[in-house]
Amino acid sequence: MAKSSRREIKDLESIFSLDDEPNKETLFALDIYEDQGNDQFQISEPVIEAQEEINALAVVPQVELKVYSSKWDKPTRVIAFIDTGATSSLINPTILPKDQWVPHFKDFNTASNAILTTTIVTKHPVTIEFFLGLKYRTKLLGSDVPGKNLIIGFDFYRQLRDQLQIKDNGIAFKKQFRPYSEIPRLFQITNNEQIKEIEQNLNKHSCAESHKDFMKKGKHSLWKNEEFFIKLPFKKNKISIQQKSAIQG
Repeated sequence: MAKSSRREIKDLESIFSLDDEPNKETLFALDIYEDQGNDQFQISEPVIEAQEEINALAVVPQVELKVYSSKWDKPTRVIAFIDTGATSSLINPTILPKDQWVPHFKDFNTASNAILTTTIVTKHPVTIEFFLGLKYRTKLLGSDVPGKNLIIGFDFYRQLRDQLQIKDNGIAFKKQFRPYSEIPRLFQITNNEQIKEIEQNLNKHSCAESHKDFMKKGKHSLWKNEEFFIKLPFKKNKISIQQKSAIQG
């Protein structure tokens, strides 16, 4: 076994170079203990961890749906946030008319161990249209959750689990698919030098203490840029001789 191990190590030496320390190009390290009687080796963990590619767009589990307050009303388009962790679905009270609400009190435990209390519920069931051919009619609790028009909770998913598919990148029904929304990520600048450089450029080119000083900023003034010109389709007030005679006659 020792001879075969030495032969394998020599074969590795002919293919791979031996370095004292792993570098950035090293995928894995082979440690050899030469001070022992029998050569021993082991494969260590990868030296360089795989770096995830940073995507400038963040996928948010929200889609555009239609809400029908009654059978004959026109639908209202809302942005629905898919949250199967919520036990009940909620809708912003401003989406529906005021006469559609009645008092109703219910408490919920939030993820931050706080208590959310809803005080109203729809007087009659409303219809949520997910796809063409897939609608769900039910009463909804009202809550003005910041930045949310409609929250689709686990109660909807439980009723529609045989029809509505909630995936990682969107929702689906039969052959129809509605992807989640994508919003730009916000990155924080941590380099003070970059912040100072941006601030200096803004002060130099875009800031002034008076309008007169601002007019001097930049080499190309807006009023000289033809891209900002407005061309109105006016025609000159010219009347032909035939038109004049027709008017006079």
